Amino acid sequence: MNNKAKLYTSIIRSNSAYKAYLVDKKYIQALRIFSANKEVYRLLEACIYEPNNVAVDLYINYIFHLEDWFHQFRALEEELKPKLDTGFVFERMEWSLPYPSNFIENLKEKL
Repeated sequence: MNNKAKLYTSIIRSNSAYKAYLVDKKYIQALRIFSANKEVYRLLEACIYEPNNVAVDLYINYIFHLEDWFHQFRALEEELKPKLDTGFVFERMEWSLPYPSNFIENLKEKL
């Protein structure tokens, strides 16, 4: 399986983890998103350096979104020192890049 196919699967995993998180919004559920997003991030970094990459801007925006998200996640972890069943919710900071919800569609258009 190539990196783009793995990235697609990892994004589905991340979105599934997010949907499960929305039910109770507990730390244990947020940790699933964190794990999935680490893999998305790793694959985005692999894809960005592929030859003849016409979607560099899409990858960079998603990477920036995830970097902001990771920083906010860790800051809330440090503040709350949560147990697995602790509520764990944060709002995206105003200046932070939003989740690129159309990433897959936009990537298909560029390829």
